[in-house]
Amino acid sequence: MRRSVRSIAVASVAAVALVALLVTSAGAAPGQGVKLGGAVPSWAQAGALASAASPGAKVSFQVQLGWRDAASAAALARAVSDPRSRLYGHYITPTQFRVRFSPSKVAVAAVRAWLVSKGFTVTDVPANRLYVAATGTVAQAEAAFGVKMNVYKVQGASLRALAEAPTIPAALSGVVTGIVGLSQHAMKPLIIAPPPAGYRNGQPWSLYWGQKTTATTPPDPTAPLLPQAYGAYQPYAVKGYTPAQLRGAYGTTSAIKHGNDGSGVTVAVIDAFAAPTIQYDVNHFSTTNGVPAFKKGQFARSGRPVS
Repeated sequence: MRRSVRSIAVASVAAVALVALLVTSAGAAPGQGVKLGGAVPSWAQAGALASAASPGAKVSFQVQLGWRDAASAAALARAVSDPRSRLYGHYITPTQFRVRFSPSKVAVAAVRAWLVSKGFTVTDVPANRLYVAATGTVAQAEAAFGVKMNVYKVQGASLRALAEAPTIPAALSGVVTGIVGLSQHAMKPLIIAPPPAGYRNGQPWSLYWGQKTTATTPPDPTAPLLPQAYGAYQPYAVKGYTPAQLRGAYGTTSAIKHGNDGSGVTVAVIDAFAAPTIQYDVNHFSTTNGVPAFKKGQFARSGRPVS
C-alpha cells in the first residue's frame, strides 16, 4: 500500500510541476515555443486572400496527443495479427490498450491547463486521451498560438485558415503532435457517375444459412462440385432478406405498428457512387417489397431536396 500511495504522490507532484511550468510560461512570447508543421493548408496563399478573420469568430479545435510508445503499440498490433507469432490471437481489451499506450493523465492535465490559461474552454477529452478539444475565439487563437488567421476564397467558398504554423510552449513539444480545426477545409463535391450496373447475388444461393453447400450443389449445372475450403465444405450465400423478414428477425414489427416507425429520421444511401438513379432505385426496391416510396420533398441529394 505504501508503494501505491508513494507512486500516486510522485505522479501528482510531476503533474503539478508541469502545469505550474506551463502556466508560468503562458505569458512568454510565441517565438520562444515550438512550431508545429502541417497545420497550414496548401491553398492558404496570398493570391486567394480575402480578408483577415473576424477576431470574435468562434473557433473549435483539437490538440492532438500521440500514443505513448507508439512503436510498441504498432508491434503489438502486428504480433496479434500474425499467425507465425506466439501472440497471435491474444488480443487485449480496449481498457488494457489505453492503460499501456494512451497519453498519460499528467500530459492531458498539462495541455488542459495551458489551454485554460489562454482563455479557451475545454469541451472534451475522449477515453483514449488522444486529444483535448477546446473552443474560443479567433483573437484568442491568434494570441495563444502566435499566428495570423485569414479568410481565403477557395473553390467559390470563403474559408478561414492559418497564415503560418502555430507555436506551442516548448514544455509541450514532447506531448502535442498537432492541432486540428484552426483551419477550415473545403469539401469537394462528388463526381456524378453514370448509373452502376444492377447488383446481382452470385448464385446458387440459399433461402437460409447452410441450405446449400459446396458438398451438394455445383456452381452451375455443368460444373463439378467445389473442393473443401478451410477444412470443410462451405455454404453458399443466403438470398437477400426482405424488409418484412428483417423486421421479424429483429422483433420490430409490433413497434412499427404502434407508430415507432422511424418517421423524422434521416437515412443516408451510401456506396451508390452518387448515381443519378438512386431515388428511382430506392423507390423501385420499396414498391417491390411493400415499403412506402419517397414522398415529395423527402429525398435530398447532398443536402438539396429533390421534388
